Amino acid sequence: MPSLQTVLPPELANNVIRQHNTKLLVDMVRQQFKKNMLETDPEKIQKLKDE
Repeated sequence: MPSLQTVLPPELANNVIRQHNTKLLVDMVRQQFKKNMLETDPEKIQKLKDE
């Protein structure tokens, strides 16, 4: 599993870690993944990765 620093912008990841909301954040990332996991359009996939 990637670390929070690689999934999120550094300032947000640091805030989350500092506030011990890691479980909440992981749940949010998982929800986003499940929502978009069947996406097949390469451009849309890249856009989601860049966000």
